Amino acid sequence: MNTVIDRLLRRYDNAPYLLRSKARFLLYVCFSVMIIMPIGIWYTGFLQLINPLSRNAIILPVLAPSFAIMAITGAVIVFLVRGWFRVAAHLFLISALTCIWAVMLVDAAESVSRLDTISLVFAALTILPIVVLRKKRVIIIYVAANIIILYAFMFHVRSELHLSVNSFWDFLADNTLALVIASITLYNVYAINQRAIERAENEIAERRRAEEERSALQQQLFRSQKLESLGMLAGGIAHDFNNMLSVIIGYADMLKIDLAAQPQAREQLERISEAAMRSREMTQRLLAFARRQPLETKPIDLNSLIADFGSMIARLVRTNVTVDVRIGDRALMVRADENQLVQVLLNLVLNAQDAMPDAGDIIIEARTALVDARMAQRRTGCAPGRYHVLQVSDTGPGIAPEIKEKIFDPFFTTKTPGAGTGLGLSIVYGIVAQHGGFVDVSSKPGAGSVFAIYLPADGMEENERRVIDGALSSHG
Repeated sequence: MNTVIDRLLRRYDNAPYLLRSKARFLLYVCFSVMIIMPIGIWYTGFLQLINPLSRNAIILPVLAPSFAIMAITGAVIVFLVRGWFRVAAHLFLISALTCIWAVMLVDAAESVSRLDTISLVFAALTILPIVVLRKKRVIIIYVAANIIILYAFMFHVRSELHLSVNSFWDFLADNTLALVIASITLYNVYAINQRAIERAENEIAERRRAEEERSALQQQLFRSQKLESLGMLAGGIAHDFNNMLSVIIGYADMLKIDLAAQPQAREQLERISEAAMRSREMTQRLLAFARRQPLETKPIDLNSLIADFGSMIARLVRTNVTVDVRIGDRALMVRADENQLVQVLLNLVLNAQDAMPDAGDIIIEARTALVDARMAQRRTGCAPGRYHVLQVSDTGPGIAPEIKEKIFDPFFTTKTPGAGTGLGLSIVYGIVAQHGGFVDVSSKPGAGSVFAIYLPADGMEENERRVIDGALSSHG
């Protein structure tokens, strides 16, 4: 049975839990009505056949509302299955109430039997908390409408009921009071349940968010550990290989001196030296990724850095690529190796250019950002505080999520064979990490990419700013 219900209500799979629960309950009620109503019709018909007041015959106007309820319930099921919960819920309740009042109006039974049908009105109103989704005043409207109908009905059939004046007004007063109490109760039950469900949903959402953050932290830690392990491995190999290259280059230089009179041999030695120097450049890149390069740090203004870099990079990029260097009006001081930061910018700009073979825009800018504890937790070795950010964004095709997780892996590349070494972004990662910062990448397919290099703000600048601020405050 549950499998059938799930299939019928598959349009509610992505709906809030509260709506899914209400739709499921209403569908159960509809199925129950479709089962019970034939029994009720048979029972009512049997009572009519044995009742002298109905002349021992079936009164079709009395049974007609029951058949109408079955037809309308079928329509309600269709609306529910199509995902139209509000329409289905209000149609079901309004139709049920209309049919109950219609039965009371056309019933020819005794006064007591006729008037006790109002208990079905109370029964129908009990599903109001299920029908209402957001607007609680709908409960008051439903109850008030039924009070009005009750008075109209009683005055309309007053002569047929043969009730005394006191009995007539006692019945109206009792049922009016009962409907008022019912409205107050239903209103508060709905409000209490709504608050409880919302609180439960918030707790579930918070727990899910915490689990997602924990999973993201674990993945980030795993990637950091993987890159750290790769860095250690690459750094060890590159260091030893660089020592061997030094020997090769040294002996090649000595042989060039000894064989100065043999041009052919000297040319061959030049090829050996060139190959060794290119290999040394490769090892330097690996050492940069492994964070084993010595740094010559000094206070650097990022705005001045990108201004100088902008004049240089304009001659290196293709003519169909526009480089927009946005220079701020205040100094953003970091303590860093200027040559290494230029290498970072160069790698990012050239990488962005390669991602836009037809044409595109590259924006280089610097800004300040505050890293809170939550953001710092997601970055291994990152501390909360004030950072200055070098940002390179492009209008390229963006990066797919499955590729984004691998872009900092050494030798990983999406370029054609021979078009790249796969070390450009690895070098960026290593240099930034060696400076105590981190790289944040945001990208969606078709929406370009943004590489943000977070570098700790220079402590000297912060101290100077506090002194200046204090001096201004004292003079203010």
